[in-house]
Amino acid sequence: MLSTRNLLYWIAAFAAVFDSAYSLLDTNSSSTVAVYWGQNSGNTGQQRLSYYCDNPNIDVFQLSFVKRISGAAGLPEINFANQESHCTVHPGTNLLNCPEIGEDIKLCQQKGKTVLISIGGATSTEHGFTSEAAAIEAANKMWQIFGPVDAANTAYRPFGDAVIDGFDFDFETSVTNMCVFPDVADQKMLNGAVAFDAIWVQFYNNYCGVNAFSFGSMQQGAFNFDLWDAWAKSQSKNKQVKVFIGLPGNAAAAGTGYVAAEQLREVVSWSKAFSSFGGIMVWDASSMYANEGYLESAKTTLTG
Repeated sequence: MLSTRNLLYWIAAFAAVFDSAYSLLDTNSSSTVAVYWGQNSGNTGQQRLSYYCDNPNIDVFQLSFVKRISGAAGLPEINFANQESHCTVHPGTNLLNCPEIGEDIKLCQQKGKTVLISIGGATSTEHGFTSEAAAIEAANKMWQIFGPVDAANTAYRPFGDAVIDGFDFDFETSVTNMCVFPDVADQKMLNGAVAFDAIWVQFYNNYCGVNAFSFGSMQQGAFNFDLWDAWAKSQSKNKQVKVFIGLPGNAAAAGTGYVAAEQLREVVSWSKAFSSFGGIMVWDASSMYANEGYLESAKTTLTG
């Protein structure tokens, strides 16, 4: 079994291969809304991706999740909850073939949305690689399967000729990170090994979440966006990295950390004082859409 130190080294090697990946993410913005789609966490009849892409208040979608990087036949295994009914399975593998999602990815991109594929998730049981070479091989395979189409590449692809804009790492040993700082689980990746464009910090289900925000005060205690801003400027390989406040889409989407839209205004106002602030991340589309008016109010708060 790999030690935690070696595990993180190989994960960092895997992530580093994607340093040159192109993304449409506007890293000059402090009003971006990123939303996870795919897991139907609200159990409210999650709609197809294009349904949510019609909303002008969402800028980024993280398709969740790639549950395993190296599954049956050495290929990834992905899960999209109720949307899998529109998919088949590539022969001899557990890799889904989802032409409808591929069509929607292209439609979303035509509307100016950034579409990422998220690797990991809370229920993922895959926690690393046996060597640096294995990590790099896996990264190259992911690039062939989700990246630009190459006529010489015969690998199965889940989304046809649709090309995702980048990769999101949700390793919950995420990057979705817990707000606890330093994030021991991902410290090797975060502290200089990989140049991330953005990190989506999970400010819920943790003592340092938005539920710990001291409303009416300029001094914060447990809520620690300031520490993440300091990390962005001093330890991150990319000193222009954007840090996002991760939030649950409604009160039922997390154990703790949900704040109503009117309270979010003060959280955002305080956090915007830090130059690394990029906006908010929401878990997930189905939960947020069940919370009528939340998205519109949050976007107005960010742009106001």
